[in-house]
Formats: sequence, C-alpha cells, structure tokens
Amino acid sequence: MAYATGQLPTGFGTDVFGNFLDGSPNVVLVPIPAYPGPPAIPWAFTWVSLAAENGTAKIRYALYNDVIRDWQVGFVVVDHKKGLVGLPIREHDSIVSLARVPQDSGNTLDTAPVSWIVQAVLQG
Repeated sequence: MAYATGQLPTGFGTDVFGNFLDGSPNVVLVPIPAYPGPPAIPWAFTWVSLAAENGTAKIRYALYNDVIRDWQVGFVVVDHKKGLVGLPIREHDSIVSLARVPQDSGNTLDTAPVSWIVQAVLQG
C-alpha cells in the first residue's frame, strides 16, 4: 500500500456556487495513482478521503479523468462527528482539485482543520 496525506489551507477557494475565486491560493491539486495503473505499477484500487478535526467544512472536489479528458465536479460536507468522507474515484482518474466552499452566503470564516489522504493498493 502507498499513501500521501496533507491539509487544506484555511480560507475559501470558491464562492458559494463553487466558482473559483480569482487569485485564491486556497485550492489544492493532488495527483492520484490512476487505476488500473501502467504495467510497471499495477494499482488495484485507489481511494481519496477527507476528514475534519473540529467542526465542519464544505469542500468542492473535481476529479480529472485521463480517458474522457474531463472533470467530475461535486461537493461534500466534512463533519468531524461523522468520520472520513470518501470521494467517488473512477477508473483512470489522476488528479483531484480540492477547495473550501462557504456553506452559505453569511459564512465568512472557515478554519476547521481538514486533511486529505490518498491510498493505493497494488494488484496481487
């Protein structure tokens, strides 16, 4: 098994509708092992999960697929009381973009610590 982990920066990367804020440094791009992997690295399964330590955060994710050459965009709410939130990884997804989103128009502060983890398992 291989894995990588990191944190989302505090502050919003998008508006309430998921549109990127110009010049925002608060968008994280994470490369993920595409499965099935190339013959040299035969990945069997890949997971991307999010977790919050305190509070909740709304996250916009976008998964890039190498075969269809398009982004699948969605939103999840990460709540520290509910544990890990998995993203819907498809075959040949290779990049995930993550950004915090205001939960409503009056939401001006988003400081809940949110971490991401990418896990991959080899075939066989």
